[in-house]
Amino acid sequence: MSCYARLIEQFAEGVLSEEIAAYTDNYIGAHLSAIETTYPALYEQLGADTFGAIAQMYIRHHVPQSWDINLYGEAFYHWIRGQTEGGKADSFSWGTLARIAQIEYAISIAYYAKESQELPDGLSLIEQSEQDQISPDLLCALTKQHPYTDFQAYYDPKLPIIVWREGIRVQVRSVAHELFQALE
Repeated sequence: MSCYARLIEQFAEGVLSEEIAAYTDNYIGAHLSAIETTYPALYEQLGADTFGAIAQMYIRHHVPQSWDINLYGEAFYHWIRGQTEGGKADSFSWGTLARIAQIEYAISIAYYAKESQELPDGLSLIEQSEQDQISPDLLCALTKQHPYTDFQAYYDPKLPIIVWREGIRVQVRSVAHELFQALE
């Protein structure tokens, strides 16, 4: 057996025996950092410990769907909503936090979108629901955490939300149900 083949075999044995934990830690650390960057308002609402625990479980179960780490976490808001069924179901308003996460991911999609001539860059449509309405305080937290984003001065929590990019600014607006349905 060649020296190279022996090295490959030793590496494989190390991976299989979980002796190479540093690689796993680096993977989780990089993806945790990406999720914290994408979801800063959610991080602020949950706190470092709760957010970190939930995000690490998400990372262990969800591989990236994009080569761009800035777009990692596309299903994180579903993961947050799923907490309504967990042991800490009464600890937070998970539905509202999932809505915040959905808006934050839409902001990231818009921010990193390629420029397009047909549709607004990174267009996302988000339907609102009665139980998941975002309060003015939470909207303020979103505004503070996303300084490159223009939030509509008048926000109606009963209306759907549209998110897109104009130039270098991301726009977040409530829209009439009819317009929302026409854009879908």
